[in-house]
Amino acid sequence: MALVVAFSAARIAELVLMKVSEITLQKDQISIKTQTSKGGGIKLDHTIVFIQCEGPICPVRALRIWLDERKSSKIVSDCIWWNFSIRSIPSPDNCNHLFSEIIHKAGVPDKYSGPTIRHAMITKLRAGGATQAEVNAFTRHAITSNVVDAYYYRPVERDLGALLIQQEQRYELFY
Repeated sequence: MALVVAFSAARIAELVLMKVSEITLQKDQISIKTQTSKGGGIKLDHTIVFIQCEGPICPVRALRIWLDERKSSKIVSDCIWWNFSIRSIPSPDNCNHLFSEIIHKAGVPDKYSGPTIRHAMITKLRAGGATQAEVNAFTRHAITSNVVDAYYYRPVERDLGALLIQQEQRYELFY
């Protein structure tokens, strides 16, 4: 679940709506259809594609492991996610708590949650040179929306250590 958010900038509401029947498994990628709701009850369909990665952190590998575990647990619900504690599909609130529990067990500090991980992905994309329209498409916002830059784009704070080193080097040049 955490890798799905980290690699797709998915909202918790999107996680809850993901269905096993809407997954397309291919050799080196997994596609998941999901929906977002807009004002006036309009629902927009989206397909999130995860591509196989090398290295220890790979959403495709993690999803395959989760789907195998789900199958071996004989879960009959079509919802991808399952809360073993309550033996039911997670509600949006429950999904948020499960997500927080997963990332905190992985060592992510308590001050971070689903939205902050989503915002970090958006910030990374923008800082890496992605245009606002490209980030809007990736995060499933309207292409012309400025909400990404207005609310989510949080440039990383200046590295104080690097600033101190620069100041020290300048000082050495003059003295």
